[in-house]
Amino acid sequence: MTTKLKLWADAVKARDGRCLDCGSLEDLHAHHIKPKLTHPELTLDVGNGKTLCYRCHKREHENNRGPRVRREHRPQRKTLEREYIRMRDRIKLLEAQNRNLVEKLTKTLTKLKHQTDKAA
Repeated sequence: MTTKLKLWADAVKARDGRCLDCGSLEDLHAHHIKPKLTHPELTLDVGNGKTLCYRCHKREHENNRGPRVRREHRPQRKTLEREYIRMRDRIKLLEAQNRNLVEKLTKTLTKLKHQTDKAA
């Protein structure tokens, strides 16, 4: 857990002081109301947290679990980074090819214009 996230959790638990579901004072956890994955901007917002004991926290996640994607089916960060770099490099290559084609077309049009000017 990062230092910022630890400070967030401490602030949520200090504010509530007990499990908001059952009132327990033991084994308290800070829970994100809106998930960090879908609402990263609320990760450190104390208003997006509530204090739950271990049992209620576990129950909360079991009841509100969305569709699970098996780890082996999730794209890994390094795979995504490699794919991004590959696509970025491909775009650069296509842009260079496009510039070359535009230059060739411009030269060809210029030659044609000079030829038609001479013929006229």
